[in-house]
Amino acid sequence: MFDNKIKKKIENEISKKINFEKNFMENNLDSLDLITAISVIEDEYKIEIKEKDLKKINNFKTLYAFIKKHK
Repeated sequence: MFDNKIKKKIENEISKKINFEKNFMENNLDSLDLITAISVIEDEYKIEIKEKDLKKINNFKTLYAFIKKHK
């Protein structure tokens, strides 16, 4: 799973606390929060996640698995 460094970066960017065990809706992430969180993760992992792939991802666990698979 993502480490605390990434968690803190995301939380600083969106000004909200997040829980990687919850899905995006349970974390009360709106579309702008989600885009910001994805951007932080893309920058950190040097990966680009296409919109069609994002539509299949609804939580951090699935997002992490996607990154591991495509890195």
